[in-house]
Amino acid sequence: MQSPSVHHSTCYMDCIHASQRMLRKRWGREQLRTQQEQQLQTQQEQQLRTQQEQQLRTQQEQQLQTQQSRMRNQD
Repeated sequence: MQSPSVHHSTCYMDCIHASQRMLRKRWGREQLRTQQEQQLQTQQEQQLRTQQEQQLRTQQEQQLQTQQSRMRNQD
């Protein structure tokens, strides 16, 4: 027969382990959500940057064409 103190301590440890498991699960979900949000944000930023670069390139090409046509007209 076990002494009550030993039994109490094992029960207490079980309780601690169970609560740690729950916390770890919850923390894992939070981490996952944070990662997903960060990935989404990064994707959106990259898309925005790509769009801006494309717009800039298009503007530069248009300006170049305009300049070239002006020079042709001057000839």
